Amino acid sequence: MTQTVRTDAAKTVRRYPARIRAVEQVDVVSRLSADIEEIGFAEGSFVRKGQLLYRLDDVRFVSVVSNQTAQIAEIKAKLELATLTFDRKRRLAEKGMAPRAEFDAARAAKKELEANLEAAKAALVLAEDDLRHTRIVSPIDGKIGLTTKTVGNYVASESGILATIVKTDPLRIRFSLSMADYARLFGCDEARLKKEAEIHVETPQGMTPFPQGEVE
Repeated sequence: MTQTVRTDAAKTVRRYPARIRAVEQVDVVSRLSADIEEIGFAEGSFVRKGQLLYRLDDVRFVSVVSNQTAQIAEIKAKLELATLTFDRKRRLAEKGMAPRAEFDAARAAKKELEANLEAAKAALVLAEDDLRHTRIVSPIDGKIGLTTKTVGNYVASESGILATIVKTDPLRIRFSLSMADYARLFGCDEARLKKEAEIHVETPQGMTPFPQGEVE
């Protein structure tokens, strides 16, 4: 019987303890003060980006938006009248048929209403932003843990973390290679380590190869 003799390079195996870490983790908190009316996830489940996590009582925030919208409409009506008055006073002043003081007063009233309108618009933007945040949604895909507050609880920014979401794909595995092995096996050459090392992760389910090019 004839056999072919083949020479292979001997492989050195080393085992190191490692820690699995999430690449991304988000702590969910409330920006607003309100009662929780709905929870849109099951604890320990996988949630998608944009998925509803908590719905807060929005009655007060809807009211603020409505009030600001009405205030803008009122200021616009006053500004329209003030603009007409200003234009009329300007024409009369140009013809010398009205005191300069009346023209100045009309101009000042118009500018004041223009400033009030811009302030009211800015307040509406903030009110609408608060209303949007009565719906707390997931900022990432990931696995969500336990909720610290349930339906009916009053929450505020001071309430702290409501839940934590951990991105499970990909995961980062961190371990430390001893300097002695680094020097003996790879000559303290990082490029050589990345090229020659074969890294496997051992879990209760067995050995899993670590993707090439992911070694930092």
